[in-house]
Amino acid sequence: MLVPTSRTNVTTQSPWNLVQIFHEQRLSYIPVMLLAAGCLYAMFRSIHWPLLHDALLMHYISSRILSGAVPYRDLFDMNMPGTYVIHMAVLSAFGKSDIAWRMFDLLWLTFSAWTIGHFCHSYGRIQAYFAALFYMAVHLSAGPSQMGQRDFLMCPFLMLSAHYMALSLETTEHRHFLFWAGFFLGLAMTIKPSASFLLGMFCILYIYLSQHENSMAPIKLIRLFAGACIGPILALTWVLITGGIYAFWEMVTHWLPLYGGLERATATALLLTVWSGLKLALPACLLSLPLFWFAKPIFNHPRLLILLLGSSYAALQYIIQGKGWPYHLEPFYFFFFTMITILFSSFTLKRYRFIRHGITTVLCFLALPMTINAIVNSRGHDDILLTKKPSVTQLVADLSAIELNEAETVQVLDSTTGGIHALYRLGLRQPTRFIYDIQFFTGTDQPYIQNLRREFIEALKALQPAAIVVFHDTWIPPYDISRFDTFPQFSDFLKNRYQLERKREAYSLYIEKA
Repeated sequence: MLVPTSRTNVTTQSPWNLVQIFHEQRLSYIPVMLLAAGCLYAMFRSIHWPLLHDALLMHYISSRILSGAVPYRDLFDMNMPGTYVIHMAVLSAFGKSDIAWRMFDLLWLTFSAWTIGHFCHSYGRIQAYFAALFYMAVHLSAGPSQMGQRDFLMCPFLMLSAHYMALSLETTEHRHFLFWAGFFLGLAMTIKPSASFLLGMFCILYIYLSQHENSMAPIKLIRLFAGACIGPILALTWVLITGGIYAFWEMVTHWLPLYGGLERATATALLLTVWSGLKLALPACLLSLPLFWFAKPIFNHPRLLILLLGSSYAALQYIIQGKGWPYHLEPFYFFFFTMITILFSSFTLKRYRFIRHGITTVLCFLALPMTINAIVNSRGHDDILLTKKPSVTQLVADLSAIELNEAETVQVLDSTTGGIHALYRLGLRQPTRFIYDIQFFTGTDQPYIQNLRREFIEALKALQPAAIVVFHDTWIPPYDISRFDTFPQFSDFLKNRYQLERKREAYSLYIEKA
C-alpha cells in the first residue's frame, strides 16, 4: 500500500545512509528547480497578455450586471451564475484593465497549484512541489486564450473537494469532511454543472470503501449532498432575486441543448487536441503507465483512487462537451499529472530502489519539455494576439470617429472576434440583450430560435442603435458573412435603415441613414 512519507525513521539510520538519503533527495529536486525557474520566467514574460475570447465576454456581461442589468433577462448567455460572480468580484477588486485580469489569472493559478500541493503534501515536499509546478507549466504553456477560462476556474474547487473526500476516507474522527467535500464540489457546479459527475463518482467510491467497515455509509453521504447543494442554491437564489430566473430556465432548457450540439469534433480531433497540449510530456506519461503494474497495492489508497476518478471525470467532461477546445482539458491535466507524480514517488520499498534514479530521470523528461514550452509560449502567442488586436483597435478607432455619446448604443453581431472587446474598451452598451449572434444561425427551424430572431428585430426597431457592426467570420457554419442569407429579416432591416460607413477585413460598420 502507498503510504505518506515520514521522517520518523531518519534518526535511526546510519551516517552512511543519511548521506545517501541526502544525495537522493538533492537529485530529486532537479526537476522541481527546472520547473520553478521555467514557471517564474514564463509568468514574468506573460504579464502583458490581454483579455481575450470568452473571458472578455464574461467581463462585459459582469460589468453590465454591476451597472444594474439583470443576468439572462437583459444579457443572453449560456454560462452559469458562478462564472459571473467571479468576474464581478475581479472587476470590483482589481478593476477593468488587462493587467488586472492577468494578475487575477496568475493568483488563481497559484491558488490552484497550492491546492495540488496541499493534496500531495503527505507524500513529501518534492512530490507536492513537482505536481503543483508541473500544472503551472501546463497552464502557462497554453497561452493567453486560456486565461481565466471556466474549466480553469473550477480546478481549485475540484481539488479541495478531492482533498476533503480523501480525509473522510482516511479518518472517522471528523464528520464534517464529507460536507466540505460536497461544498467545494458545489462551488464548481455553479461554474459548470458537469461537476456533478464527480459527485456521483465520489458517492460510489465512498460506499465501496466503507461497506466492510460501516454500514451507515449511504446515510453519511447526506452530508456530501447537503454541502453540494449550498453553492447551486445560493447561485439560483441570486438569479431569482435579480429577476432573471425565467430567462435562465429558458436558456437551460432551450438554448443550452442546441449549443451543446454545435460543431462537435471528431474522435481524432479530440485526441489531437490532447496531443497538442502535452507534446513531449504525453509519451513520457504513457511510458509511466507500466508503473501501475508494479504499484498494484497503491490502489488500496484512497487518494490515488480519488485522483483516478478525477481524471476519469475530467476526460468524460471533455468528451461530452465535444468541442475539442484545449481549455476543456484543464481539469484533466489538473488531476492526471497529480496522479502521475504520486505514482512516480510511490517506489519507497527497497526492491524498487534500483529504479529511483530512473524515475528522477523520467521526471526531468516530463519537466524539461513543459518548462521550455511554457517559456516559449509566454512570449505572447503572437498568432492569437496579432489576429485579435487589429480588429479591436480598428473598431475602437472607427467607433470613436463617429463621436457617440454615452446614451447611444452599438449593436455588434459577432462571436469572439473582437466586437464586444471594442465596446468594453469604449464603455458602450448594446441596445439588445444579445451579445453574440450564433444563436440566430443554430436550429433555425426551432420555434425558440425563431422567437429570438423576432425579439432581436423588434428590439432593434424600437431602440434604434446609432451603429451596427457585422463581423464577417464566425466559428459555426457557414463560417462567413453568407450566414445572413438565412436571416432575411435582419438583412432587410439593415438595408432600409442603415448605410455602410466603413468596411474592414474583419467587419463592416453601418450607421443610421441621414
